[in-house]
Amino acid sequence: MPTTPNLDLRIALEAALKRRVPNDLIGNYRDFVKWRDLLPHMRYNPNVMHALATLATDLWNTPARVNRYELLRCMVRYRTRTMPVAYYGPKETPTLDLLPETDALLFGLCLQIMTSRHLPVSNAQAADVKRYTNVLMMRVRLNDDRVDEMVMALSEEPALLNRLLRYVEPSAAISHWARQEMKHAEWAYRRGEVVAWVLNENPDYVVPDAVLRADFEEMNRRDGEIATRHMQNTEQQIRLQHDFPDLFNEPEDVLGFLYSEDEKRMRKQDEEIRRFNEMFPIRPGMKMPMTYSQTLKIYLPDVVASKRVFEDNLDKIRSNCMLRAVRHSHLPAKTKLSLFKKHYHPANDFQAVTIAKSLGHAGMLRWLLENGEREKGLGV
Repeated sequence: MPTTPNLDLRIALEAALKRRVPNDLIGNYRDFVKWRDLLPHMRYNPNVMHALATLATDLWNTPARVNRYELLRCMVRYRTRTMPVAYYGPKETPTLDLLPETDALLFGLCLQIMTSRHLPVSNAQAADVKRYTNVLMMRVRLNDDRVDEMVMALSEEPALLNRLLRYVEPSAAISHWARQEMKHAEWAYRRGEVVAWVLNENPDYVVPDAVLRADFEEMNRRDGEIATRHMQNTEQQIRLQHDFPDLFNEPEDVLGFLYSEDEKRMRKQDEEIRRFNEMFPIRPGMKMPMTYSQTLKIYLPDVVASKRVFEDNLDKIRSNCMLRAVRHSHLPAKTKLSLFKKHYHPANDFQAVTIAKSLGHAGMLRWLLENGEREKGLGV
């Protein structure tokens, strides 16, 4: 009795899941085309992953007619779909278990893709290619030379900052970079994560007042730039609607004429001007002062009033930053608990509970309960 295609597929899948995947399964692009649909369901074999990385590296910049998008997508699915996923509790930490040769290949390919302005894929695929590359980079081991290359490329691809700050293992090179960056306000919105890398080597470190003040001024500067852009855009809208009433009856008509879809999305994000809670957690007595702009028809940070709030709450702001640094550091659990107690401030109790729960740290939660902090926030 002939088998149906669905039955053939089920038999093939069962065989693929049970048997050991041979090291030479992927030898060329034809083999990849043959096995690409079944690969994500097969047992993970680091040698097969190396073959896929070699194939993608060799074919990426060639004029050959190959599906580069599918190559990257298959690598991501093959590596991640065979790993257990934690749906509840702390997020799963990416595993650095690639072969050293695969690490080198993937790092070179991913860095090239992430810093390239023009990719050999369609425009519709470009965003997904960047996303797949980012997922692969999470699982690449970073040595000192690779960290240096990423730091040099930060200006070309801001997404590389995530791969540095969220690297899953301690790194002397990243800690050295973080110490150098403490004097710059460029990473004001990621200050807690930068401080975490300094804590890895010096647990006694406390972020200075001067650094927090510089971050505060950097936020003011960025808010000023956003407000200026809004002012210019508003003036353009008013002028066009006045000069061409038949063409632009609604504000959205003007937006469609002035901006591309990407620019309109960015503009919509700019309209939600607010401080990241890294520095100003929205807590009673610490809410960011806002003032309503009649011209722009939106709320803007009140810089003068916010300076008073900043100085009055500097201890709370430092505590918030240090608690986040403890959360993202690679220190032992006992050291984290000690620093958690040291930098805790009652005004940041909700933030402290969130951090303790995200780490799954029973000691932190127990300490908060014993000190009579908000049981409601602990969910008990």
